[in-house]
Amino acid sequence: MGTAASSEGNGDAVPPSGGEGEQQLPTQIYTAAEVAKHNTESDCWIIIGNKKNGGPKVYNITSYLPDHPGGKHAILDMGGQNADDMFEDAGHSAGARKILAKFLIGVLAEA
Repeated sequence: MGTAASSEGNGDAVPPSGGEGEQQLPTQIYTAAEVAKHNTESDCWIIIGNKKNGGPKVYNITSYLPDHPGGKHAILDMGGQNADDMFEDAGHSAGARKILAKFLIGVLAEA
């Protein structure tokens, strides 16, 4: 996939911005294989999102692990994977979704 960006480096991408309630996606594009490399407590990325809510997005939630109310292992079990079903099944609040948005680093490349 020629548009896939490298996951090497610090993982920084254009941060979300925009007006109240508006979220602009970063321009960084990652493949599922790249995300899969980030599956440890010291480097944990997840994919959340689907076609119904704007498409799959990539989040670097490493720094949030100690703060997760359900415990870090609830997230670590899905590290490097698509965690959308689990995230939605847990019934996360609007507040949780707002917190998640802070960790957005890119979008998932189309398969």
